[in-house]
Amino acid sequence: MENIVLEFKQIENIYSEFSSTNNKILKKKFAQHLEEAIDEQDTNEDITLTIKCDENITKQQKETATNTIKKYYGRKFKQSENIIKKNRIIALSMFIIAVLLVICLHFLNEINTHYIITTILEVVVWVFAWESTDIIFFKNTKDKQDKKLYKQILSSKITFK
Repeated sequence: MENIVLEFKQIENIYSEFSSTNNKILKKKFAQHLEEAIDEQDTNEDITLTIKCDENITKQQKETATNTIKKYYGRKFKQSENIIKKNRIIALSMFIIAVLLVICLHFLNEINTHYIITTILEVVVWVFAWESTDIIFFKNTKDKQDKKLYKQILSSKITFK
């Protein structure tokens, strides 16, 4: 189990200045720092997130911080899942369009359509085919890595010192 230690003067430093008392919002800089710390560890193991503060932290503050972190990364995890699903649908649609255009291209060649039209259609086919490949193999890779990171943070044990 990998341990990530983050140090703060006050527990309130992890929250956005726009947070209300009842609705705490995680500060973007805290989230970026946490994600970078985990990326530097480059581990697939479970992690323990230890938050050290100079001040004493009450049980209520610990629960609020833990819930805020889990809520933030739960939302990020769900967003990344939705992006991956949307990208799959777009890629599949583009691939189907490319296949249909290949069929049209075949029929256009059979009826001896002018070569300029068929050449333009070939380019369009390649654009749709390439874009679907790009989405599946390149764009989704980053989204899957982000999803894995968010899941790792969600499943982490959070301790305070």
